[in-house]
Amino acid sequence: MMKRIILLCLSLILIFTACLSVSAVSAQSTARVYDDAGLLTDDEIFALEAKLGKTSEEYGCEVIVATAYNFHKDAMYHAEDKLNEHFALTTNSEKSGICLLVSMTERKHGIYTLGKASEKIFKDSALDELEETIKPYLSSGEIYNAFDAFSDKCDETIEYYNTIKFKPMWIVISLGIGIVIAFIVVLIMKSQLKSVRYQPAANNYLKAGSLNITESRDISLYSTVIRTEKPKANTSSSSGGGGGSGRSGSF
Repeated sequence: MMKRIILLCLSLILIFTACLSVSAVSAQSTARVYDDAGLLTDDEIFALEAKLGKTSEEYGCEVIVATAYNFHKDAMYHAEDKLNEHFALTTNSEKSGICLLVSMTERKHGIYTLGKASEKIFKDSALDELEETIKPYLSSGEIYNAFDAFSDKCDETIEYYNTIKFKPMWIVISLGIGIVIAFIVVLIMKSQLKSVRYQPAANNYLKAGSLNITESRDISLYSTVIRTEKPKANTSSSSGGGGGSGRSGSF
């Protein structure tokens, strides 16, 4: 009996260990905090992962943060490299996301956006607000608070974009409904005008024998001049889509 209990306990321990391993692998594959410089505690990383994961999965826009010991090129390009590395590990087909990368050694930060996040969500004004939000914390060496505020601001910005992007559609729908209603009202009003009918001539308004036309002529009162512009040489312009943009700064 005792042997069975021991075997059962060992089995439960093995199952629990396997579950932890699977969870660890899963968490690693969806990591959004890359603390290469070791500036965050385990608890801080866990809290940030939860917030960044919620925003990224809810809106389909990856939001990640990273630390680096030093830079061998502009901080923005380091942020770009980290974001591309992240997309190589995820299933985000749109490759839409934003990355904040910080180095306390050089006291510099880089922000890079890619895909829809760059083209539509995080415009210059939004990036200005992000920098204004995180710089006070970075200047004080509060890395976790800077990343936490960055996460909150990104969530707010993406949520606002997803709210206002539906407004034009509703405007078009409202206009369409208004046009249909107006058309129906006009048809009803037109059907009530039974005494008014189109007539090709005004004979019904003339007294019989009161008008005697002896001669008729067609006189042109107006002329129309059409001018055609000389064709110009063909020109074309194009712009690439799906690219990225970013910025860097000191603190």
